[in-house]
Formats: sequence, C-alpha cells, structure tokens
Amino acid sequence: MAHLVVGIGLFGLWNFIGHTLMAEQIAQSIGWTSNGFQQELGWVSLGIGIAGLLCFWIRDRFWWATAIPFSTFLLGAAGIHLVEIMEKGNLNPGNTWIILPDLLMSLTVIILLLLNRRGAPERSDKAR
Repeated sequence: MAHLVVGIGLFGLWNFIGHTLMAEQIAQSIGWTSNGFQQELGWVSLGIGIAGLLCFWIRDRFWWATAIPFSTFLLGAAGIHLVEIMEKGNLNPGNTWIILPDLLMSLTVIILLLLNRRGAPERSDKAR
C-alpha cells in the first residue's frame, strides 16, 4: 500500500505541479516546447495522484483501479522518451533520466499487486 500512496500519490501531485506551475522549465528540461497539452498532462497526473492517496482509505480492488492508469501512463511515457532518443537524438536530461523510474515504478506496482492476494481482482464463478 505504501507504494500506491506514496509512490503514486506523491508522484501525481509532483507531476501536476511540474507540468502546470513549472511548465516552461519542465518542457525545456525534456527538450520540448511547452503547450496546452502539458497542462492537460498535469491535470491527469493530479487525478492519478489523488487516486494514489485514496488507496490509504479505499483498499483492495481500488488498488488495481489506481495502478492500471498509473502504469499505462508511465510505460507509455517511457516509450515516448525512447522514441525521442532514437528518432531525434533527444538526450536532454529530462528526456533520458526519467525512463528508468517510469519503467521501475510501473512494473513494481504491478508485481506487488500480483503478489498481494488482498489487492488482486476477485474471480467470480460467473466468469468461469
């Protein structure tokens, strides 16, 4: 649960602050130009962060409901950053150093939930 609350919750809040209040600096560190989509990314991150914080109070299947969009977002972001490196040679620190945390955070939360039966989705007899 700590990974969900702290990892996802604080990540979402931090990403929201970065992409909304410090948009120009963050875009520059990635090697991109700030635009309206960056603001949208910030708001999506805030929603993911709130879901992560709610994992403290709402348990079990809600953990998966938080982990799936978080992991999808980070794995997709890692892919975009890798494409930027391969196709455009974008080696800006904000584009390169974030790839490893994107991969590790998303895969870690999925693995931990798979290992934790309490957070695993229940199977119903109707689904069999």
